[in-house]
Amino acid sequence: MSQQPQCTPTRKLLIQLSGPPGSGKSTLATHLSRALPAIIVNHDTLKTFFLSTSHDWTNATQLTYELQWVLARDFLTQNHSVIMDSTCNYPRVRDTGIALAAEHDALYVYVECRVSLDDLELLDERIKQRDGMRSQRRGVWEPPVDAERDSIGEEEGKELFRRWIEEPCRPEDERRTVVVETGGALTPEECCAYVMSEIGKWSG
Repeated sequence: MSQQPQCTPTRKLLIQLSGPPGSGKSTLATHLSRALPAIIVNHDTLKTFFLSTSHDWTNATQLTYELQWVLARDFLTQNHSVIMDSTCNYPRVRDTGIALAAEHDALYVYVECRVSLDDLELLDERIKQRDGMRSQRRGVWEPPVDAERDSIGEEEGKELFRRWIEEPCRPEDERRTVVVETGGALTPEECCAYVMSEIGKWSG
């Protein structure tokens, strides 16, 4: 699994990442973007921009989702593969990705960055060590600074992450789903190699 696959997909892709904050989505996106290659649409970058231009949290969230799909559509139209670096927590977000891929004859791949509830301390450490953006959580129990509350209790934070971890928003048709363990057992390079090998089975 540690060897980088040599097979490059012959069909453009729309990869939709999923996983809680700190699960390694952005790190995996960076590695995949180089291996494919593909363009990353980063939800947090867009949302941070809107927050910095006097939009409140709710409006910034809505505008970010609208803009990320505009960008993804434009890149697919230019025949680029696209990686959606965003927590895919809602069926509407997932289904929009599936429909957009079909519209542009792109292979849709749902990649779940899998961690467990036992990894909460690791996730908290990762979140606090990263160069965080305004739109991102500051810890497992600390929401983004612009969110409605400045802190949540330990049990409430654990429940939120439990839902993200144990109730992923996978497609009903899981034939294009890749689950990769990102809780620390594998290096980022190994995670990327595994995802590439799975994609290669469908598009090589």
